[in-house]
Amino acid sequence: MRSQKTEMMENSRELKDKYHEIVKRLHPDANPGCSQRQQELLLRAIEFYRKGDLDGMRAVYTELSRDGAVPRVEKDADADHLLRELGRLAAFQMRSVRSAVREIRQSELGRDLFGELNVKEQWKEAESFYTRVFRRWLE
Repeated sequence: MRSQKTEMMENSRELKDKYHEIVKRLHPDANPGCSQRQQELLLRAIEFYRKGDLDGMRAVYTELSRDGAVPRVEKDADADHLLRELGRLAAFQMRSVRSAVREIRQSELGRDLFGELNVKEQWKEAESFYTRVFRRWLE
């Protein structure tokens, strides 16, 4: 038999999950063309969340799910911008790492380490591998 505390935690989690899904679908920033009905449903969901009313939240969620009135949030132009920015940052990080490795290799300690370990070829292979991984990831 489930404890009352466990049931309360599960209900709280369900309330939060349903609220976040509804807001994600109906928020004006994510869905600028939402209808008056959808705006009303969003306001009801906000109120049910504030009150901690799981049954009310379930009713709003069911209403949305039943008639399919709410489009899923799709990838937008901002996502393309973010991907480009991520690629730029990844390239910057790669340049920073390469620069740091060059500095280490040129130091006395670095020459000793790289010379003793004979890792020149291994470094080239690793660099080539990670370059390919980053390029695939950015495509």
